[in-house]
Amino acid sequence: MRTNEERINAMHMRAEALAEADQNRKVRMIQAAAYSLSLVLLITLASFMPGIMGTIDWDTAMWQMTGSIFSGSAALGYIVIAVIAFLLGVSITIFCFKLKERQSKKDEETSP
Repeated sequence: MRTNEERINAMHMRAEALAEADQNRKVRMIQAAAYSLSLVLLITLASFMPGIMGTIDWDTAMWQMTGSIFSGSAALGYIVIAVIAFLLGVSITIFCFKLKERQSKKDEETSP
């Protein structure tokens, strides 16, 4: 037979387990939404790329091709690519930091 204190502890442990399961479900849903959004963005950009490449005059603009796929001028194209790369790097850094923070919190909870 359990004492009242044991029942209360078991109830708190069950509540924590339910809260953790709910949190894990939310994280999985956010990850699935992020993956889906990334895939849609990739497909959308890929579908517009042939049209963008078709507007380029290959005879006069061959030296500008690396950065000019997003704009008519080479400098603006490089700026857009740099901003996109910076934002991608920042988002990956934040994601990794949050993941490490969450893992260390989980390790602290499981350690005696």
